[in-house]
Amino acid sequence: MIQTIDAGAQTQELAGACLAQLARTGPTGPAPTLWIKLPPTLVYLRSIDMLRRLGCKTLVTGVFTPAQALLAMETGADGVAVYFGRLLKHSPDWERQLTCIVEIMREKKGLLLLASLANLDLLAQSLAYSRDMTLPPALIPKLMDSVLSQSAMDEFAQRIASD
Repeated sequence: MIQTIDAGAQTQELAGACLAQLARTGPTGPAPTLWIKLPPTLVYLRSIDMLRRLGCKTLVTGVFTPAQALLAMETGADGVAVYFGRLLKHSPDWERQLTCIVEIMREKKGLLLLASLANLDLLAQSLAYSRDMTLPPALIPKLMDSVLSQSAMDEFAQRIASD
């Protein structure tokens, strides 16, 4: 996924170069999809049609309101990214807002990517809304941490050892 740097010729040129590079990887399977991340502004939303014609998918990132999500999807975006942790921290009405965004994304059959998940508690909360997320690398090993799992494995090891 590429974060766009401009909404015009530079984005088109960058997308074209990336697609050409992907085409050179050879026919080892289905062609990879190039996703372009766009900020939620009208200038960038206007570039979605051009990027779609190039064969790119688009993700409007930094979405915090249902209106932003709806406008992104209506202009042809393939999905939106919501900074879940930031929304939760700064919006007292975050749950209603996110529930509405979820409904829009389901109706439009778009991807809802949740980001800004700094800890396991935020990750656990976010799973009620989407299974698509970005995680900091340091959090990934902690996903398998569970006191109950460890206890069960210890009991199993003791049973095996005593047999």
